[in-house]
Amino acid sequence: NVSQSGSSYCTVVGVMTAVESAVPGPSHREPDAEPDWETLVPRPAEIARQVIIDDPKITVFFNFLSDAEVDHLLELAESRWTRALVGRSYVAKTTDVNTDFVRVESENRTANMCMLLSAETPVVRRIEERVSRVTGYGVNHVERLNMARYHPGQFFKEHHDGDYRPVTVFIYLNNLEEGDEGGETLFPHIGKAIKPIKGMAIMWNNLLENGDEDNRVRHEATAPVKSIKYGVNCFVNRTGLQPGFAWGGPQDG
Repeated sequence: NVSQSGSSYCTVVGVMTAVESAVPGPSHREPDAEPDWETLVPRPAEIARQVIIDDPKITVFFNFLSDAEVDHLLELAESRWTRALVGRSYVAKTTDVNTDFVRVESENRTANMCMLLSAETPVVRRIEERVSRVTGYGVNHVERLNMARYHPGQFFKEHHDGDYRPVTVFIYLNNLEEGDEGGETLFPHIGKAIKPIKGMAIMWNNLLENGDEDNRVRHEATAPVKSIKYGVNCFVNRTGLQPGFAWGGPQDG
């Protein structure tokens, strides 16, 4: 569970920014205008932030997504789940980043995934902008949101997200059933396990100050015992990605 001790602290992060400004209400719209997404899928009122480990720095954001935003993402993914893939670097790291970008099936990851399109909906774009804001990288560095679904017994073994991704944000989309002892995000090298809380996000840096991979943040998704776990990987790429591109290739839905 999230630690409340040590040097942790809690602050409130404002949600409304220039890039998240409200769209006009229905009274200002033409009959054929776009839906009022601010009303249909409201954002969280505020986001509370807590640093749970100072070095390596791991930060928790409570209420990073509203319940309505969670529902929106799950609805988008409902008919699009496929076998989860991993970058070739998870299996056998090469010296060619383009080769490492190639996605393959692996026994190390048995879950399902759904790659949303960049800015697929105004709500998806809003979440991408939010990830950009908390990480400090431009939104063009945010890869396509990579949704994950773990049925009981499914897992993602210990791995690093890659030296081409300086920051990772992972968002939990549901709570686990009471008494489920699995489904955690486990950082074995620092002895920290984080239990899913609906709408909560965790953020960590993948690199040391010299740019090398920080192996202390190698992590795994432990298998839930009796629940289905949903989450979203929000990867920040060191290279600004062109619209429609992530993982080194075009969007393929």
